[in-house]
Amino acid sequence: GGAFHSYGLNTPTRYAPAKRVIYLYMSGGMSQLDTFSPKRDAHSDVKGPLAILKTSADGINVSELLPRMAQQMHHVAVIESMYSNQGAHAQGVYLQHTNYEKRGTIDHPGLGSWVSRLSGRVNHSLPANVVINGGSRINGSGFMEKKYAPLPIDDPKQGLKNGVAPRGIKPEQRNERQKLAMNLSSEFIQK
Repeated sequence: GGAFHSYGLNTPTRYAPAKRVIYLYMSGGMSQLDTFSPKRDAHSDVKGPLAILKTSADGINVSELLPRMAQQMHHVAVIESMYSNQGAHAQGVYLQHTNYEKRGTIDHPGLGSWVSRLSGRVNHSLPANVVINGGSRINGSGFMEKKYAPLPIDDPKQGLKNGVAPRGIKPEQRNERQKLAMNLSSEFIQK
């Protein structure tokens, strides 16, 4: 969402803006050849060993590891044209996450902080910006107000640290709600 598409010269059509952003950055994660950019060309030196699946989006393929994702690709934007003039990973990652080159002591906001600030909170019971397993490398709100900073979750299995239940909720009620949430999520967790 939010992208322009041109059907002819100077005739852009604006799609509805995205309402949510899920940005996956997996440092040391799976190769693009094993996920969203599998190569089929037999003459190429760069190709993965996995089979390629056609998806619900014309001209987009994914690897055999993502069969459910293949069904949803018409909802996804895959960006394959990114490059950086940065000579080291740390500076390139900073540029990718903030759109700024690292400069001395200036701390720039990350993508989640920008989305949070520009879109506002969709749900006042949930944080607008969350970073999972970011460690000390997360980009916070930078020069923006701290209310746009991400909620850091170091280990999702441990839940939120130092969390406080809403006023009026007794520990027994909270425990019952957690059990109910786990029961409702059990099928999802098993997959």
